[in-house]
Amino acid sequence: MGCGIASLTPFIRPSWWQVVVFSCALIQLLNWSQVCGEELISPLPESRPADISTPVALDTWISNAPPAPTTPPLAASGKADKNTVDGKTHEDGWWNGDLHIVPYGIGWLNVAYDSQRTSPGPFTLFANSRDIEPHDAFHVNIRATRLGLNFTGPDIELWKVTGRVEIDFFGAALTENRAGVLLRQAYAEMRYEGWRILGGQTNDVISPLNPNMLNYGVAYSAGNIGFRVPQLRLDHQWQPAEQIRLTSQGSLNRTLITDFADTTAQEGHDAGWPTVMARWAIAWLPADDPQRVWEIGVSGHVGQEAVDFETFPVQQDRIFNSWSLNADIRLPFTSQFGVQGEFFIGQTLSTFLGGINQGIDPISRNSIQAVGGWADVWWRFHESWHWHAGYGIDDPRDEQLSANRRARNQLFFTNVVWDISPHLSMGVEISRWDTSFMNQSPGQTWRGEMAMRYTF
Repeated sequence: MGCGIASLTPFIRPSWWQVVVFSCALIQLLNWSQVCGEELISPLPESRPADISTPVALDTWISNAPPAPTTPPLAASGKADKNTVDGKTHEDGWWNGDLHIVPYGIGWLNVAYDSQRTSPGPFTLFANSRDIEPHDAFHVNIRATRLGLNFTGPDIELWKVTGRVEIDFFGAALTENRAGVLLRQAYAEMRYEGWRILGGQTNDVISPLNPNMLNYGVAYSAGNIGFRVPQLRLDHQWQPAEQIRLTSQGSLNRTLITDFADTTAQEGHDAGWPTVMARWAIAWLPADDPQRVWEIGVSGHVGQEAVDFETFPVQQDRIFNSWSLNADIRLPFTSQFGVQGEFFIGQTLSTFLGGINQGIDPISRNSIQAVGGWADVWWRFHESWHWHAGYGIDDPRDEQLSANRRARNQLFFTNVVWDISPHLSMGVEISRWDTSFMNQSPGQTWRGEMAMRYTF
C-alpha cells in the first residue's frame, strides 16, 4: 500500500519558492493565452457537473446524450440572448427587466442494500471494518433531490452575466426524514469571448471529471478527488487551429480543514493565504462531430493548513502543506462508446476527499500522502439504454497512519440506466467496496442500488 510515493516525495513536496513559481507561471500563462488566438466555439455551461444537462453522475446523472466534453466551450461574446436561457424560451421562468430567473430541479429517489455497513450509509465512501460494523444495512432516501435557480443578466457592457444557486438535502440531519439543506452552488460569473470570471462556490478546478455512478458519492475517497469550495476564478479558451481547443484555468480558493470537524482537541484553520489551483487542457474536435470532444488535462493545487493541537504536546498553528498533481482524460471513441478517467498524487487531501478522506493523522500528527485514480467505460447500446462500468482506488502511505486508520480503498462498479423519457430515468447499480485498515480487519461489502430521478 502506498508503494512508490516515498521516492517521489522529495521532488514534488512544495516549498515556499515552488509556490511562488507555480503562481507566477499561472499568471504568465493566462496573460500569454490572451494573444495566442481568439477563435472561439459555441456557448458553455460550467466545467464540472453543476448543470443538469451535463450527463455525469452525482451532480447530474446521465441524460439522453453521450457524456459531455471534459471542459465545455466558453460562451461566445456579445450581449445575452434574451430569447433563450439554458435551452428554455422567453416564456420560461421569471423576468424583471433584464434579469431572468429560471428554476430547475431533480426529484431523486435512492434504494440501496449493503451486505456490510458502509460510511456514511445513505451513500458509500468506504466500507467499515467488520470488527466494528459486521452487519448489513438497507437504505431508502430522497436527500439527493436538488433545487436550483439559474440567473441571466443584466449585462455589463459586452460581458454576459449569469449565476446559479443550487441546494440538495445532504446537510446535517437528525434523522433521515429530517434532512438539512446543503448548499452546492452559489456563484455569479461574467463571460466575454473566451474569458470567464467567476466568484462564489462551485466545483474545484482540479480533477474535473466524475465516474458515471448512481451512488451519490461518485467514487469520492476511492480515487476521485475534487469537491466544491468558495473561490475567485479565471478561465480562458482559444482555438489555435480549427480542430484544436486549449483551456487554461486558475483559481484562488478558501482553505478548508475537514479532519477535525467533530473534535475540540484539534482545531484547523487557513494559514493566511488561499489555496491556489490551476488546470491546463488540450482538446481535439473531430471534423465529423465537433461535439465528440477528446480532451486531456493536467491540474494541481498548493496550499497550507494551520492546526492547533490542544492535547499534549500542545502545539499552536502547526503548518501542514497541501498539494496535488492530477491528470484527467476523456475519449469518446464514438457517440455511443468511450472511456474516461483521472489520476492523482498528493498530500493533505481530505478537503478534496482524497486519502480516503484523511489529510492529517490526529495521533501521529503527520500529513498523509496518497496516490490513486479511477477509470470507467460507457456504452449507449440503445437510444434509451446505456451501460457503465469502472474501477477506483485511493491508497494512502501506510507509514504516516496510526492504528485503525483507513489504509486502502478499492471500488468496482457497473450499472445500467433506462431513459424512460427526456425527464424520467431509472437505473440499477452493483458495486464492490474493499477497504483495509491499520490493525483492524478489512471492510468488504457488496452494494446494490436502484435510483430513479425526475428532472424539471
